[in-house]
Amino acid sequence: NQLNHTITKKDLQGKEVLVDFISSPGSDTCRQLTANLKKVPGAFSHNDSLLQILSFAVNPQQDSVTRLKQYADKYKIDQDKWWFLTGDKEQINNLVQHDFFVDAMNESGSNSSFIQTGKWVLLDKHQYIRGYYNGLDSADVSRCMNDIALLMLEKEKR
Repeated sequence: NQLNHTITKKDLQGKEVLVDFISSPGSDTCRQLTANLKKVPGAFSHNDSLLQILSFAVNPQQDSVTRLKQYADKYKIDQDKWWFLTGDKEQINNLVQHDFFVDAMNESGSNSSFIQTGKWVLLDKHQYIRGYYNGLDSADVSRCMNDIALLMLEKEKR
């Protein structure tokens, strides 16, 4: 992550996780996504230990740990609650497509290794996918925050 820590699934145990995919930190789209994502933890400050945000860099060759740290610092991100992740491009693509089931598409609509940014994925504390959202759509951002609130209220079956 931006703090040069290796992140594993164990680090996410017991937390709701909101995942997004970023490319070209500093672009207009990335700035809008960041602004929308910053609203999310602010809405849950009383339960902020239950939510972890993961932003995967879809161009890891360009988005180094240092660059992601600069981006997080620039936007005053709580770096304990929001991790910007980079790594091997093939591993990231595999994770996105086979764990999060987010299609990689190119501009013509056929499969490629390009991951569309703007897509958010919400995972419950057992790491099951609970929803997909368009992080550029204010109505979808509101729906996502509502779903997070419902997850935080969910009770465990005995």
